[in-house]
Amino acid sequence: LNLLSTASMIRLGKVYGNLMVDVRVANAKLAERAVRIVSQVTGVESARARSLLEESDWRVKPAIVMAALGVSLEEAERRLGAAGDVLVRVIGTAQSRPDPDSPAPGTHPVTGEESAR
Repeated sequence: LNLLSTASMIRLGKVYGNLMVDVRVANAKLAERAVRIVSQVTGVESARARSLLEESDWRVKPAIVMAALGVSLEEAERRLGAAGDVLVRVIGTAQSRPDPDSPAPGTHPVTGEESAR
């Protein structure tokens, strides 16, 4: 039964990786969870995640799209709508996005200086 419900949640676009991104923020505990989810998926600071959530009326998916793609709320909603409200179709997987902590191509992994070619 667990496997079946998990598969259903994935197909419906309610999860992103191992995170439930279709959270209905109804109290302070869920608001903090939403902030953590947006921060974890996009790499933004908690204050920025909270600001995006406030702007999106505490809807996690639009806030994630806004942070990940640098788009307005209206554009985030349009893209989600076009993708059937499935977040991975809009922003891709975490593996397909660059790691914000990894060095830029052509730079030394420790110093960050441009590599000699």
